Amino acid sequence: MPALLDKIISEEGEKLKAAAKHHGRRPKDHPNDDALLQHLTDLQHSNSAVVRANVTGDVYPPSTTPLAELDTILVRHLRLGVHHLGDCIAVITTSEPHRDVATTLVVKDASGQETVCLYHQDRKIEPMVNFPKGWILIIKEPYYQITNNGNYAVRVDHISDIVPLLETNDDRPILQWRATIKEFEKTADFWKNQGNRLCQAKDFSAAVGGYTTALEFAKDDSERFLIRNNRAEAYLKHGSFDAALVDADSVPKSHPLFHKALFRSARASYELQHFDKAEQKLKSLIWINESEKRDNRDATRELARVMERQKEESGVYDFGKMRKETTDGSFYLDHAVYQRTVKMQPSEGRRFGLFVKKAVKAGELLLCEKAFVASMKSDDPNDSQYFHLNFVFGNYIPGRTYPLLVNEIVQKLWKNPSLRFSFMDLYAGEYERIPDTEVDGKPVIDTFLIERITLLNSISVEGAITEETSDRELAKEDNPSSAKRSSGALGLWRLASYINHECIGNTRVAFIGDMIIVRAARDLPSNTEITFPYVDIEKHYEERQARHEKNWQFRCNCALCQAEAGEDAEQVRLRKVLLGKLSEALEALENVNGYMDEGQKEGEITSNSSRSSSSSSSRTEQFNLIHSLLDALADTYTHPPLLQPRIDMSTPLLTLTQTYARLSNAPKMMTTSLALLHALGYQVETSATHFAIVTWGAVVQDVLEALCLLWDASYGVGMQTAYVDGLEEVVKLVYRMIVGEGESFEGRIGGVVRR
Repeated sequence: MPALLDKIISEEGEKLKAAAKHHGRRPKDHPNDDALLQHLTDLQHSNSAVVRANVTGDVYPPSTTPLAELDTILVRHLRLGVHHLGDCIAVITTSEPHRDVATTLVVKDASGQETVCLYHQDRKIEPMVNFPKGWILIIKEPYYQITNNGNYAVRVDHISDIVPLLETNDDRPILQWRATIKEFEKTADFWKNQGNRLCQAKDFSAAVGGYTTALEFAKDDSERFLIRNNRAEAYLKHGSFDAALVDADSVPKSHPLFHKALFRSARASYELQHFDKAEQKLKSLIWINESEKRDNRDATRELARVMERQKEESGVYDFGKMRKETTDGSFYLDHAVYQRTVKMQPSEGRRFGLFVKKAVKAGELLLCEKAFVASMKSDDPNDSQYFHLNFVFGNYIPGRTYPLLVNEIVQKLWKNPSLRFSFMDLYAGEYERIPDTEVDGKPVIDTFLIERITLLNSISVEGAITEETSDRELAKEDNPSSAKRSSGALGLWRLASYINHECIGNTRVAFIGDMIIVRAARDLPSNTEITFPYVDIEKHYEERQARHEKNWQFRCNCALCQAEAGEDAEQVRLRKVLLGKLSEALEALENVNGYMDEGQKEGEITSNSSRSSSSSSSRTEQFNLIHSLLDALADTYTHPPLLQPRIDMSTPLLTLTQTYARLSNAPKMMTTSLALLHALGYQVETSATHFAIVTWGAVVQDVLEALCLLWDASYGVGMQTAYVDGLEEVVKLVYRMIVGEGESFEGRIGGVVRR
């Protein structure tokens, strides 16, 4: 993949340079109408395995000018590479649309035909529904370009720059086609029935259009309320919860269908996470239904769901049920956000951060948040042939996951403008923002701002739980772990996006479906900023800093980075040499262990053969060598483990502990597992009857495995019950930090160790 990506970046970069030479010109070799239509037909029948790329060579703002103030120009007057500020084109579609990287269609005006590429359209709806042949569009302040296949096209990145005819009363002369559309002469009842039929067919976008047209012909308020009530249902199914709320709330109590409108209003409030409002509406509805002897089952069922979400908002989750939902095949879960322990406020040297409102204990739940949007990787085998290349942002990403995530965010904000205020405030680097505004009653959606925010704030998800990967890193071309992440998903969690980076971090992040779970990884005093690593802590200093700079435009200056930056280069080189020797010695130990009798301990000689005696001696020598190398490795560190956790020692120590476990050597298991904890910065308090963590170090997967082996060994050496019980509580706590919940502990670990 990296070689193919490099090749495509180079080729597309050269195409952009060639296109730039034509900036400001009008095409002299524009294809005729037949050729344009034929090109679109060729696209529709092209091989799905062909490499496709969304190439952005210019970033331009969305139009913020009211339609009435724009001048209409002809498509033949468009100039290449120009964002035509103050102008618009009014066109009619002359082809069926084709959806690939963009929705492509051929349009015409009085001067001729042109290709239009529409990005970030609703991919849940067939493009023919939104852009049927004969549909009239106004494109505000169009951008004209040479495409990456050498053709000419109007490129529309911002969804708010497209105005369908039905959404404007503009009567400029070029819209002469309006008079030819006979369907507008139908009655309100006709269009309402059309909307009903389309709803039943699950074509909710078209149903909204039918109801909207019906409203233009409604004879009185009663009919208008009926139509708006129906449209509220279509908006709900379409995902336009803001609009559903407005329509449902417009129906007065005196209307015969008020009870239906109130139920739809409650559902819209639920989807917008306004659970208290949903509760009030549903309780009112239940009272109305009881007084009018109407069925209350739907309202009662919905109220129960609301009350479950309200419990979750207070931090009470049934994580076992949540886990079962994912094992049943679900990824997108229906749960509320818990955020009462954290607050957003300015962070020194940064923009904002998340802080704890009160003192919290290690393992305590700080945040549980449903993804604002998450995008699963496609199962399409041709997914690897798609590339998102933004030469302005330096953003080159293989696969569809990232662009699909951007697309879904664009659609969610377009359908629900009330959500844009909190989303658009997320970190976007140096991107120059336009003022948040509405024009002609519609929100202005800056797609490039959304793309930038998504790039800098997305978090990768490895299936339902991430236990072994970095907490936060985008699949970019320079990341070796991209292939490993490609089987998961990518999501954006609005509150979690405010959590800043530290290489060790004081929290641990886990996922169940599209829910992110953030727990304290140590005791935190009140008003402490919470952090987690954006790059795997196992990466070395130089690699971590390179990724920080490239992916998020900062250099980390945390305590670990300061310690590693000041290390002697010769000691670092010696450490790498010792790690190589340790790896070889541990591998050699495995070969020696091949002669081991079942149950035989280190140094124990059996009477089976002379080979047993020889192998035991070799094994003892190998163990001595490994311990000597571990001591030498520890000497290469200048700083204590609490300041500089010795991550490089973790894997060798865990491997050694696992070897002792296979030898059933419980005392050695305890010694090496405790050594691993010490190497990672832990201070442990132990006695014959006591085990406790005094100071927490780095919470990584190896710690959980080492603690499990220590717990197992404590049974083997006959430690007192109080010691074993104390150790078990620590294992449960670390499990909860790493996995996100403790309900599955008994089935996955507890019952196994006790056997």
